Amino acid sequence: MVDNHILSVHSQLLVKIGALAKRCQSEIPSIADIRRDSDLGLISLAKGIHPGIRTNDVAIPGPGGRIRVRIYQPARVNGPGPALVYFHGGGFVMGSIETHDAVCRFLATHADVRILSVNYRLAPEHPFPAAVEDAVSAFHQIVENSSQFGVTAHAVAVGGDSAGACLAAVVSHSAVKNAVPPPVFGLLLYPPTDIVGLGFRSQDLFPFVLDNEILGLCRDQYLPDPSLYDDPRVSILQETALRGLPPTYVASPGFDPMRDEGEAYVDLLRRFGVDVEHQRHPTLMHGFATFFMIDPEAKIAMLQAAHALRRGLKVRPGKAYCGDGCGIT
Repeated sequence: MVDNHILSVHSQLLVKIGALAKRCQSEIPSIADIRRDSDLGLISLAKGIHPGIRTNDVAIPGPGGRIRVRIYQPARVNGPGPALVYFHGGGFVMGSIETHDAVCRFLATHADVRILSVNYRLAPEHPFPAAVEDAVSAFHQIVENSSQFGVTAHAVAVGGDSAGACLAAVVSHSAVKNAVPPPVFGLLLYPPTDIVGLGFRSQDLFPFVLDNEILGLCRDQYLPDPSLYDDPRVSILQETALRGLPPTYVASPGFDPMRDEGEAYVDLLRRFGVDVEHQRHPTLMHGFATFFMIDPEAKIAMLQAAHALRRGLKVRPGKAYCGDGCGIT
């Protein structure tokens, strides 16, 4: 038990496997090693999840070249309807459409909406602000060309897990600051809100969940210039343009070094009058979105997130969207 929380049995097993792997390492792994291990683990877990979801990969223009977007369409969804633009996690240095394929299939299935997963540029090849530029550009292109993506322009949400949740929040902030229509809803799963994270109690409580050396490596690759640590595009707790943001759902695992900073962002949004629904999952750890396949408690948390998305996009229970939004069974 830590901080009056007990980690789920399945998560305890994952922590032990991670600790064993670390003991077998003779040095801090490289970015290439981290990516390889992440891809092998997450892509293998994703196999066979909700195969009935139809997918289509497209490429759209981006600030640094073409951006790949994968569209997930539930079988019951026909014609234009609401959608979620999703940004994967991975510390801004790893992750992809493939590593989060199961996450998007799950959300598409249980929220009955299209999911558009964005393959933004990663550091160190493309350090800050490349990921932010891709995320903002992708969202606005999807809204402006909504008919090409089969979505309703005034019913597009943003979401993501970990680093992707940070990007989703920045997309909303950018819209408010530039006086353009923001997303209609935000789905933020364990967002990092301060790139340094110092001064938050959870950072000291849960180093066994996310290795501080790995966190530092990811930060330094993504943002090598410490003078930018307070930039609100990387530390969203520093953002001041928050009035007018859409309703937002924030999920916090009980065992997460970033838990307290994520919950500080919830408090900040509430001070600015944003409609926020916050859910702490006391038995789960950072990354639960990507291992719901092996942890029943993580699956429950993801079902809650999918239902929050359904509510945020006003999709009626047991209904799919058709044409201009007429519900069909």
